[in-house]
Amino acid sequence: MQAKVFCDKLMINMELTSIERELLLLIRFFDQLGYALTCSQILKYLPGRHKTEEVIETLGGDRLANFIDERNGFYFSLGHGDLPEKRLSNYLVGIDKLKRARRMSGILKYFPWIKAIAIYGSLSFYNPRAEGDIDLFIIGASGRLWSARFFVNAFMKLFGLRPTEAKKKNKICPSYWVAEDDMNLQLTYGGSEDYFYRYCGVSSFWFIYDEDKIADKFFSANSWIRRDLPRWQPFDGGATLGDNLGNRIIKKILALAASLLAEKTYQAWQMKILPERYKAIQNKDQRVIIGDKIIKLHDNDRGESRNQEFKQTMANFFGYAAKL
Repeated sequence: MQAKVFCDKLMINMELTSIERELLLLIRFFDQLGYALTCSQILKYLPGRHKTEEVIETLGGDRLANFIDERNGFYFSLGHGDLPEKRLSNYLVGIDKLKRARRMSGILKYFPWIKAIAIYGSLSFYNPRAEGDIDLFIIGASGRLWSARFFVNAFMKLFGLRPTEAKKKNKICPSYWVAEDDMNLQLTYGGSEDYFYRYCGVSSFWFIYDEDKIADKFFSANSWIRRDLPRWQPFDGGATLGDNLGNRIIKKILALAASLLAEKTYQAWQMKILPERYKAIQNKDQRVIIGDKIIKLHDNDRGESRNQEFKQTMANFFGYAAKL
């Protein structure tokens, strides 16, 4: 049973309204991620087509007073009063990691066939773990996705920039790739009823490098996200543009040289050295997806476990709430 369906049934039994259910689910889910939401974020990520005035009135109403609290503009569930301070401290960690990601994109933008680079997930919320690495989502040129990945990974390996089991902090992990001619990621996620993918997937993508307005095309290709989040809009974080003459000349020269080998050759080389843990689960679920148009290597993806944890959390929470 999906987490949302399970939790909806719990809350219907408590005679909560639709907007009250959605607010509690949203806030409780971000509690689980260790993140307190602002009112503007609640409006942005709240499912359903509720009026803004209704959302604000419900947030401050008596009916939810036993479940959620607010401090300094941050909303969280009762019992999670540490989240506003935690969010502020993680913000500083996020600033440092974002600077590192931008510096790396400033180098990678010169690599052949790199069209756009984005951060996503916890970093896009300025809520990363201090000891964690930095995940990048990269859009590559049509027909040259594996070629683009080859040179990026070779560069990362040469300069020791990729995360290892022994050292992950602030290392760069370009583990998510898609070709510019097929950017719809709907089928790579667990569905609209999976909260983790709703909030930490496409809706969290923040482009830090963008060539030829590829980011706009990406979000157009993934407009399905607005069915679940009607108020959501992509974040304009001031992506570095790749349309200057120098950048184009350098990329053109490098691409001409690298084109001496076929795309299939670059792909075969990389598949040969791909760790067995990826091969064992490739294309079985959304964790590891390997193809000509997409490369996603997230064997440690916690999406499903997060949803299961959330399901249990909500069961415990409403068992408590029913006693109030």
